[in-house]
This record gives sequence, structure tokens and C-alpha cells, in this order.
Amino acid sequence: MMRRIVRKYLFFNQFDGSMKILFFTNIPSPYRVDFFNKLSTMSDLFVLFEAKVDLECPKNIVPQEKICFHHRYLSESKNYKNLIFSGLRYVITAKYDCLILHTWYTCTQIFLIIILKILKKKYWIETDGNSIDYNENKLKKLFKSFLFKDAEGIFSSSINSDEYFIFYGVNKEKIHRYTFTSVSEIDVLPKNFDSFSKWEIRKNLGIEKNKKVILAVGRFIPRKGFDVLIKACTTCWDVYFVGGKPTNDYLRLTKDMGLENNVHFVNYCSKTELSNYYKAADIFVLPTRYDSWGLVVNEAMSYGLPVVTTDCCGAGLEVLDHQHITIVPSDNAVALNHAISTIFDNEELRIQLGNRNLEYAREHTIEKMVRDHICVFDDKG
Repeated sequence: MMRRIVRKYLFFNQFDGSMKILFFTNIPSPYRVDFFNKLSTMSDLFVLFEAKVDLECPKNIVPQEKICFHHRYLSESKNYKNLIFSGLRYVITAKYDCLILHTWYTCTQIFLIIILKILKKKYWIETDGNSIDYNENKLKKLFKSFLFKDAEGIFSSSINSDEYFIFYGVNKEKIHRYTFTSVSEIDVLPKNFDSFSKWEIRKNLGIEKNKKVILAVGRFIPRKGFDVLIKACTTCWDVYFVGGKPTNDYLRLTKDMGLENNVHFVNYCSKTELSNYYKAADIFVLPTRYDSWGLVVNEAMSYGLPVVTTDCCGAGLEVLDHQHITIVPSDNAVALNHAISTIFDNEELRIQLGNRNLEYAREHTIEKMVRDHICVFDDKG
């Protein structure tokens, strides 16, 4: 009994500064932990996680020692279909200036929004990225409009997300844009790699010095469109897929295309190892069939790489320069081949795109992401 009272006391007295923020999200993903660590230096932050780990992607678990902010896990593993009632008790009774629901679409947070509306308590909604489904069931649309209607404000990462919430009846004045990235200031290269430095890194990775190298990062799932990139490849390029073990379908496609010597599959890497692949590459490609954002685009830009992605990538549509061939139709190997060839065939364009992306990355970091949030609260305060 005494232990339970002490735990409650510790929870309700974590906040000791002027801005008391309670964040409710699903799991401690690496990019969000970095953001929360930095946000906690500028506010009294407490984060409620629905679970410690997403069983569908266990590799993304963050070591406990890297979490430097006050937090609590409501369960061990994530299941969007489960209601976690303990979260309701914390949110209703804790004292805070601002409650932000980051993953508003889980059963727990949907239920929480309904309770908050009944109690007339203020809440904010934050999104990493959304796209409108114009064929959505009318009842589902009405329900989403109901959830968003009384939100104090919306933190939106992109134009697409702005339009998403406006579609559901949110007033434009309630929507606040914030920088969305997984890149910290320290992660951005001070300048692009010269040829000699790149060759040295390639040597350590076993990549031939004068190869034209394409990098793709992500899990081997159909949504990522890696099969489209393989179909777009030629024997003049080497492609490195980093992010897990390829399925038999990918291996079979590579063999059928006669690209066994050009397509390379690399398993999960540490952050340092992955950094070397970014540094060794000439172009980064995300041939996605759908990504509400696509944080690997931000990561590639921080290494000064030209990026080619599809019109189904939130980050690509938001941050890439559209004057050049960097956005292609999804599921279109011919268009993807043309875009890559255009960049490889024009050295000046490749350098220009890389430098432009590097400049963008310097101005859009996790530190800027934190400042964007604090500025909104300062204005509201």
C-alpha cells in the first residue's frame, strides 16, 4: 500500500518547471526518444508509453539507459486493439499545462479523447504524417471529425497533414506546423565528402572504388517498393539494401534480372555501420508505395545525398526540391530508372542536389523540432 502511494506521489510531482507537458504515445521509437530527451531540457515533460516495444519491429527497441526523461510504460508489448485503462487514470488526475496525444488512432487514445471531451479537458493532437482517403466510409469520417473537433490544436508535419485535418473539419488556425525529423544537429555532415574520403569508406565496406552506388534503407516489405528499384536497375549500378533479411521473392527477382553481382542485401546495422553506407553512397532511393513520412529521407539528406523517391512519400513531397527529377510515380520502374540515370549522367546536378539537401538538413533538426513545439506553447501562454 505504501509503495503504491509513493509511486503516485512521484508521478504527480515530476513536474517542477513552468511548462508542464504530458505526452501520450505508443512506443519509445528511437527518433521520438531523441526528441523527448531534448524537449525535457526545455520543459517539465512526462511521457506515457502504451508499451515498451512493438512486436512487429522489435529491432527498434531503445535501451533504457538512453531514456533521460520521466516516463512510464502502461504495458509490455503493443497491441492497437487493446484498451489500457490505467492510462486514463494518469491523464485525468495528473497536473499538466498541456496534454499531447501523439498516436491518437490507437484504441486507448481514442477512448481517452472521448473521456476528455466529456470532462471538457483540453488536449492536443500530433501527427507524423497523414493522407486523405476520399473513399472512406462516411461513418468513419464523421467519427474522426468528432475526435478532432474539440482539440486545442494540431501539431502537423506537412502540407498533406494540414489538408488531412482540414478535410475532417479542423480550423486552419488550430493547425501548427513543426519540423519532423530523426536527425540531430550533431548528425548532419559539416560538408559533403570528397572523393578520397568516400573511397576510403568504400574500401572498408568492400565496395569497389569507381562504382555508381545506390542506397536503400528499410524493411523488406511490399510497401517499401524495393522490388520496383530492382526492376529499375542496370548492371552499371550497384544497389545496397540495408535493413534486414531479403525474402525469397527479392532473391528470385534479383536472379531473374541478372543482377546478382549488382544488388547487395545487408542485414540490420548499428547506427555507426549504417552511417558508413550513407557516406559511401552516391544516391539514396526510397521507392515506396506508401510512407506517411519516411524518416530515411531526412537521414539521407543529412549526409548530402541526392534523394529519389515517389509521389507516395510524405517526406519527399514536403522537403525535396521538385524542380528536378527527384519525385517519380510509385510502382513505375521506368520512371525510377530515368530519374536515377538523369542524376548519374549529370555530375553537376548530383552535387547540386546533394549540397541543397545538406543545407536543408542543417536547418531542420530535432533541436528545431523542439523549438517549434515550445514556440507554439509560448504563443498560447
